[in-house]
Amino acid sequence: MRFIRETIFIPLLAVCMPAWSQSSMNGLIADPRGAAIPMAQVEARNLLPNINRVVQTSIQGCYTISALTPGTYTVHVEAAGFTGLQRTGVVLGEN
Repeated sequence: MRFIRETIFIPLLAVCMPAWSQSSMNGLIADPRGAAIPMAQVEARNLLPNINRVVQTSIQGCYTISALTPGTYTVHVEAAGFTGLQRTGVVLGEN
């Protein structure tokens, strides 16, 4: 079974808007040798205030999840033929 290596660049984009703030996360999903994993499912979940976003990586293994509320997230990645990966305590702030 192959394993997923995840690189998350956090916080990358934190946008402040009047009375409503947002954050985004993006990254590259790759195998242990550094090869991109296309079409992997990336899920960002924040239990407070119950936010769940799911995206797929591009052909280059990149993903972006936007319109996230600042807070602490669990990020889960799955791809066919790979063992899933989960990171807890991913903190997104605001600028």
